[in-house]
Amino acid sequence: PWFNQDRVPEVCERAAVEAAAGIVQKRPEAISVVLYKWRSIAGLEAALFHYRRVVGSAVAKIYISWNPSLGTPPPELAKYRLSRDPPVELLMHRFESVSNVWQPLPGLPTKAVLFADDEHLVDLEQLEVAVESFRNNPWQMVGWFAKYHGKVKLIDFDLSLATQSVTETGDGAVPTAQPQLNLPYHAISAFDQRFQWTYNFTSSKRPRPYSLLTRPLMLLSSDYLFAYTCLLPERIHRFLDEQEEDGADLAMNLLAQGMSGVRPLLVRSDMQDPEASRFSGSEQVTYAYSRGRQLQELMKLFVGAGKDPLQFNNVAVAQFNKIPFKKKSIKRWNDYS
Repeated sequence: PWFNQDRVPEVCERAAVEAAAGIVQKRPEAISVVLYKWRSIAGLEAALFHYRRVVGSAVAKIYISWNPSLGTPPPELAKYRLSRDPPVELLMHRFESVSNVWQPLPGLPTKAVLFADDEHLVDLEQLEVAVESFRNNPWQMVGWFAKYHGKVKLIDFDLSLATQSVTETGDGAVPTAQPQLNLPYHAISAFDQRFQWTYNFTSSKRPRPYSLLTRPLMLLSSDYLFAYTCLLPERIHRFLDEQEEDGADLAMNLLAQGMSGVRPLLVRSDMQDPEASRFSGSEQVTYAYSRGRQLQELMKLFVGAGKDPLQFNNVAVAQFNKIPFKKKSIKRWNDYS
């Protein structure tokens, strides 16, 4: 039996009652923040301070997503129960699921929701850019870390040999047996022997068109939360919970882009992609394999084999800073002193 079988009915019944009541009016000019991951309680409190005080003018409410595996919340968090401007709510989950992060939020006061951790703290300028982009197109996913996907035809490739070769060298070098496949950045699907599925990251140092946005730091419409939890078939939730790697962000990309047909949007930033380290060294082949396999299987569950709802974008938004200049008279145009 699947241990999370009762999670969706329980969560969606509460969300449906709240939606039918229509009590909460969602503010368009602000965002809510969901803190779903942290290294320590001290790190969590630092993130709370950042979103309450540093960028608090753009934040209407903060949620702390607390899974059962975390145990009892420590007493340090009790002081936030009565906090205001913005308020903080501890969201206790009864079930342990990777999809808890996309759960409909009780008493949500905003249309836009930012999902964040304690390591990547966005500044006010970047947050304002993201919120303005969201307001221009509320169905668009906005994020700070981008990936791209694809598939290439599989020709005579032995995954175990490639993995052994990369592991033995320890330097992340591409195995010389099949250099044309660029193996460390691609994933082999055990379920489709004809194609090799790709999953890789893009950044300011290695820019290219992207098709996926990943956590942390992702801004999206609250409507997607209800659709993800309450409208997706049970087989998708079960598949995600049974995977070794957390693929909930991949599933949200497929849902949001498949529903809206809108390309994702990247916010330009100098923050390092949290997955970058996993694309170097001996882990890169197995990690890319795992993520690529998940993406392919999720596509089959969402839209069927051979179909791909993901779209590419080559745009990155950033804060515009006006360049200052001094006025000169026409007579002094040639004066460069």
